[in-house]
Amino acid sequence: FPTRRSSDLQYEKVDCTNKQKALARTSRQIQLLELVTKAAKNLIVSMFKVPTSQTVFELVEKRSRFITYCDAITNEQDFKHFLQRLKLQYPDARHFCYGFRIGPASSAHRGFSDDGEPSGTAGMPILNVIDHSEFSNIGIIVVRYFGGTKLGTGGLSRAYSLATKSVLEKTSW
Repeated sequence: FPTRRSSDLQYEKVDCTNKQKALARTSRQIQLLELVTKAAKNLIVSMFKVPTSQTVFELVEKRSRFITYCDAITNEQDFKHFLQRLKLQYPDARHFCYGFRIGPASSAHRGFSDDGEPSGTAGMPILNVIDHSEFSNIGIIVVRYFGGTKLGTGGLSRAYSLATKSVLEKTSW
């Protein structure tokens, strides 16, 4: 059996201590990495696009006009002012259907209205398109002039969805 000197034993102690320090450093690095990863995930969840300016798109379907406005809003009061401006601008329009989302998608405040259209054919399709987009703090109002031909519930839903998708594609952020 080889004999060990006392200096060898001290060296082994130091080596063992360095390994423990290295493991502790690695453990702290892992914890830090986990914290950064968690923070990044939370940041990604709360990130969203906000429109930089008002956008307008007009769709004509069987002589009915769907004039679609998209604008940035920060609260429900902003949205009410946006709606009032359009009602003053188009006093003879038949319907003012809308959808809005305020705040990050995971905890957003949402709202919609069919404004006299058959239930679920206008406001909900608008909100559904907004919810499937990357936008938030956004309000979309579709001003509708009836063209004389009934579109049916499916036709209305498709028209409101298409008008909303089209205005979002034109919207800059």
